[in-house]
Amino acid sequence: MPYVYSLLVYRTVWIFCFLVPFGLLAEAGWMTPVFTCLIAYTFLGLAEVTEELAHPFRMTENGLPLDAIVRAAEISLAPFLNEAAPPPLTPRGYRLD
Repeated sequence: MPYVYSLLVYRTVWIFCFLVPFGLLAEAGWMTPVFTCLIAYTFLGLAEVTEELAHPFRMTENGLPLDAIVRAAEISLAPFLNEAAPPPLTPRGYRLD
């Protein structure tokens, strides 16, 4: 997702979260901060998930191990190309980098 769109999403979420208490005050009374926090947590969490899913191959904890995927394809194709299969990648710190 381009930076401009993610910036627009974050600013819209922050403005919405700022204005939500004014809309809830009459109905929720003293529970307004609780409902506002729940709504803010949901929307900010969705914005972060969207950002993480927009870049699936980054070298982060949740990134897909592209090198390991390519190595598995090389290992699978090597016999058909009459070549020696390269060794599979081993995890380092429970991650395939």
